[in-house]
Amino acid sequence: MLDTQQQRVQAELASLFSEVLHVETPSEQTDLFESGILDSQNLIDLLLSIEQRFDLEILGEDLELDRFRCLEQIATYIVRSKTPNGA
Repeated sequence: MLDTQQQRVQAELASLFSEVLHVETPSEQTDLFESGILDSQNLIDLLLSIEQRFDLEILGEDLELDRFRCLEQIATYIVRSKTPNGA
């Protein structure tokens, strides 16, 4: 079930990147920082959009760049954050 939820969240994230940041992500593993897709301003826009789209509060302690490096890692963070006890 986690895989299906993970895939759904990744698809929603890809849509969010297209709608909000007006960029396409080549794959779920593409490094968003190294590829230039995300910079400091886009990261702020992305975090705000994630909070709104997924009804999630991203806390300062969660702002490790590696959590937001690629769609796969962002989706994992979202799924874990939405799961009771962060399982």
